[in-house]
Amino acid sequence: MDTYRVRRYDSLQAVEVDVERSTVCSVRPIESSEDLPLAAPGLLDLQINGARHWEFSSPDLTVEGVREVIERVIDSGTFRFCPTLTTHTPEVLLHAAEVIGRTLKEYPQYDGVVVGIHMEGPFISAAEGPRGAHRKEYVRSSYDLDLIDGVNRASGNRVKIVTFSPEYDRFADFIAGLVCRGIVPAIGHTNASPVDIVRAAAAGARLSTHLANATYHLLPKEGNYFFAQLTDDRLAASIIADGFHLSPMMVKTILRGKGLERLILVSDLSGLAGLPPGVYNTELCEVEILESGKIVLASNRRLLAAASEPLAQDLATMMAFTGLTMSEVFRAATAHPAALLGLSAFPNGRGDDFLAVGYPAAFFTFRHRPAALGGDGVADWESFRRGAFEIEAIVR
Repeated sequence: MDTYRVRRYDSLQAVEVDVERSTVCSVRPIESSEDLPLAAPGLLDLQINGARHWEFSSPDLTVEGVREVIERVIDSGTFRFCPTLTTHTPEVLLHAAEVIGRTLKEYPQYDGVVVGIHMEGPFISAAEGPRGAHRKEYVRSSYDLDLIDGVNRASGNRVKIVTFSPEYDRFADFIAGLVCRGIVPAIGHTNASPVDIVRAAAAGARLSTHLANATYHLLPKEGNYFFAQLTDDRLAASIIADGFHLSPMMVKTILRGKGLERLILVSDLSGLAGLPPGVYNTELCEVEILESGKIVLASNRRLLAAASEPLAQDLATMMAFTGLTMSEVFRAATAHPAALLGLSAFPNGRGDDFLAVGYPAAFFTFRHRPAALGGDGVADWESFRRGAFEIEAIVR
């Protein structure tokens, strides 16, 4: 039996937790003045593209590659996630889905970790800016539910989210088809008109994928796809709060526009996550990982190329940006994404307590290092030092 002396992340109550065979056996309140680590439920990330040099959307993906990504994700405190297939050829998407499905059959211990596949494309905008880093030649302007069905079958019926742009003909029919299949329709990488954004939400779209990223640098003062999504209460919004993708002021704007209950944190972790600083050649282009962890184009360091920070880092940065409490921020990476997928708030299957006796010990312990902001204040998003959750132990 292992005993953990920790403080609950939500109440800061000091407790002793006994764990045997990965099950919580007892939880006892204690009096302690020690600097105890915090304990919190494993996180849920709706958008992970890869890690450790493995991309899910790759013709070279293998079962061992999927396993490496899963282990990297678990080690960072995220116990449930959606492997994300970005815009690519149908052949690559089908291959990736089949390999993910095969991995979960061969290693059933991971079945509860992978809670669904997120297809980010290929039905997105082809325009520079809204398309982001997705390859233009793979973008498709005609919605195809047969492709969705093919990927779903290949993965073992695991497609749970499809991100698309409602700017092409018959997008309402496409949304209806996704809803009928139990798939969450998500708007992202879009150049759609505000009217079509509203129509898509009315038709059943439920999420804005990494809102305020993959856009033009300049938007019209009135009538643009960002404001249309920000102000539509039918749409939850995921954001990448790593300190690189969005400025502190933009994070605050989205929080105040959507409200905390409609906010979901995602990492958008790339295949470069976990690699040391340096220059790397990818399928898209040559990129550089800076000492700060920021991933930029090697040819132009001002342009972002990918995300490298796990979700726990985003939580710490979100707290620094907004002044939200740890308990509030955790909801955006546990209960809120879980509700979108119809899952329990915590990975142990209990929605009311992550330290429930008799349930799986699906928590991690960590220490929180608050962020030290840059000399120009909170708006100096280029130079501030992010906060961090320094994870000390994982219970699985």
